[in-house]
Amino acid sequence: MKRWFLPRDVQPFLDAVALAAGGAVLLDPAGELVCQSGDSGSATRALAVRCGEAFGTLLLPPPAGDGVGGVAVAALERMAVARLAIDDLASVVRRLWWEQNLVFSSGGLLRHGFGDHEIDRWLVDRLGAIESQVVVVCTWDGIDLEVAEGALPSGLQIGDRVPATRLAAEVLDDGEPIAFSAPAEGGGEAELGVAVEAGQPCLIAPLRSTQRVLGLVMLARRPGGSTFGAEEVKLVQLLADLASVALTNRMLVGEAEHKARIMRELELSAEIQQRLFPPPAARLGTFEIAARCRPVAQVGGDGFLQRRLAGGSLLLGVVDLTGHGIGVALALAALYARLDALADAVESPARLLQLVNGQLTQGEFNWYTMATAVIAFADP
Repeated sequence: MKRWFLPRDVQPFLDAVALAAGGAVLLDPAGELVCQSGDSGSATRALAVRCGEAFGTLLLPPPAGDGVGGVAVAALERMAVARLAIDDLASVVRRLWWEQNLVFSSGGLLRHGFGDHEIDRWLVDRLGAIESQVVVVCTWDGIDLEVAEGALPSGLQIGDRVPATRLAAEVLDDGEPIAFSAPAEGGGEAELGVAVEAGQPCLIAPLRSTQRVLGLVMLARRPGGSTFGAEEVKLVQLLADLASVALTNRMLVGEAEHKARIMRELELSAEIQQRLFPPPAARLGTFEIAARCRPVAQVGGDGFLQRRLAGGSLLLGVVDLTGHGIGVALALAALYARLDALADAVESPARLLQLVNGQLTQGEFNWYTMATAVIAFADP
């Protein structure tokens, strides 16, 4: 019973029952107190409340047990069913997310070099076949160059940000490799965090996609070594291009998986939302009711409700919660359950909204920006 009846869920309802009956006490199947209101000492008449497979107890003063008791028990049992349904929906959502992420993770493990680090490591290992003293792989986000991998010199670490010097900036702009050697007199300036010595052969090649440069690769040989020939430059650029394709594919796969998760979430949200709606057309007494909900772009927290109250009146309402997705759909389900459960125990729409608003501001939904509702009681 504690799974569905939390004090914050039923205290406002019990307050309303106590106003009508004089007092009210709710016990769980083990006989433990869930909450109470009013003159609890006079509440001696026990009424069974079904909660899933178990039965709790509602205690009311004897004179009120006959009238208010039946309505209160029915409302509590509807709250229990709604709470259980919300928990089940949340469990299904969590399981679907877990299965989906497991599939995506398994797919990533089957793709060689799925992660950025693995791709960069693959490139460094292949470049190891070319005689080089230093290998530096940097990523480029359009603003900063960051060391991602390599056979790095002392003083340079993965994660360091390095300036884009003149030659590096030229490769970033043109997207073409440059082979060079520092002047014999005095050496050259540092390139990608590597202090280039006099006469040291170097090569900077771009990691490039069809749309932009993703990063840079720098190789440096020992001072006095052979310069990088045209065939070696082509080989380095070929390896860099292969790594670039892998990086681009990884980004595309990541975007596709992200879109797939969003689409699945929207589908689940739409399904939850549609289950909450009453039939699009209905006749209740002298009223003929027609309603339609068509989301413009995303599933949100919009909905309408209609049902016959215990006294014969008709409850009509329109509800809107800010936001989109599964979280809002589940919150909408909880709001529906509370409106439905409390409707038979109040005398006016104003009192109904007052009780529900107290739960929303005191309970688990207080992080939502805004929840609005228009409720009307009509006499068919």
